Amino acid sequence: LLVVLPSGWRITAYDWQISQKDTRLRAKEWIEAHIAKGSVFAIEGYGPPLFQLQKYAADQQVSSVLSDNDGLGVENQGEAFSPYTVYFIPLFDALADEWDQIQDLQTEYVVLSSYSYERYFSQTTKRNYPEMTRSRRDFYQTVRQRCTLLKAFKAKALNAPGPDIEIYQIRM
Repeated sequence: LLVVLPSGWRITAYDWQISQKDTRLRAKEWIEAHIAKGSVFAIEGYGPPLFQLQKYAADQQVSSVLSDNDGLGVENQGEAFSPYTVYFIPLFDALADEWDQIQDLQTEYVVLSSYSYERYFSQTTKRNYPEMTRSRRDFYQTVRQRCTLLKAFKAKALNAPGPDIEIYQIRM
């Protein structure tokens, strides 16, 4: 019994954790309740699911995905699938002019995820890839300096799994 008890506790704790609402879903619900439909977002990977790819039928042409190696990917699904225009911030190889692109697209909100940004600030990354990751760190600093933090969703071990999510409004 003493041998099984610790494993049983870990299994129970894990089951409880994954049954809780993820920070990304909490952020999505907050956005839907507090930010007007038609707003324009720039979201990096591991952010709130403001899109519903599973609803696409193979023959529907409602989605336009524009992405190339030089720019932000855009997913604009229309009112039937998402009330927002969502631009995806590439996870790797931040562009020197990424902030300019976000502004050129008339983006109103930027959503960051710790699953993305933490990798650029680790001591290992700074030590091994200082120049390669500098533009991405600069991008995060720019967002935090030029935008207003509206809401942060912090992950908690037992009742709020997922990444930390930060929702910023771009100051015009």
